Amino acid sequence: MAVALCEAHLSKLGFEIDHDNLSIEFVAGLEQAKWPGRCQILPDPKKQDELTWFIDGAHTKESIANGSKWFTTATNREHKRVLLFNQQTRDIQPLIAELYKNIEAADLKFDHVIFTTNVTWSSGNYSADLVSLNTSEAQVNSLEVQTKMAGYWNELDKKSRKHIFHDIETSVNFVRTLEGPLDVFVCGSLHLVGGFLVVLDGKQTA
Repeated sequence: MAVALCEAHLSKLGFEIDHDNLSIEFVAGLEQAKWPGRCQILPDPKKQDELTWFIDGAHTKESIANGSKWFTTATNREHKRVLLFNQQTRDIQPLIAELYKNIEAADLKFDHVIFTTNVTWSSGNYSADLVSLNTSEAQVNSLEVQTKMAGYWNELDKKSRKHIFHDIETSVNFVRTLEGPLDVFVCGSLHLVGGFLVVLDGKQTA
């Protein structure tokens, strides 16, 4: 599949690929390619043995299905699980329903479910290049979308503990207070994933 994707892109640029004789550079490029925020697993830099982040920028029904199925195969069934989720602009109820369906089908559950905005830092600042022009500042500050998402999840799952936070940094810090070992699934938005990776790096520039 990786070769086919590269072929489709390169053909638009006027290049051709010989499937039977791939160059050393081409193969090395595929082997070394990284896609942060897609099916990515990272130990927490502060609680490495107790906290693992499973990150996927899934934000459509189809990608949510694929991402959640990946998480069910990657998580340690003996660990507690946490969901960190946001989707600020799309129709969120079908996305939440799809996510829950796949977790339930794998006979898994989330102990904690966190809904946050895409605001990066607890100061209210965004990391550079992560501000979405399609979101209303008033809607973000009121946590209107997050409250709806928590309500939708509660209709499906009464047992998990639901939390709503204004920003990603506060969400991450809260997760770090929970007793582990923990596997945390971060998904729902590329803006969320981008901001989360910045917070995990710990370098506030905004």
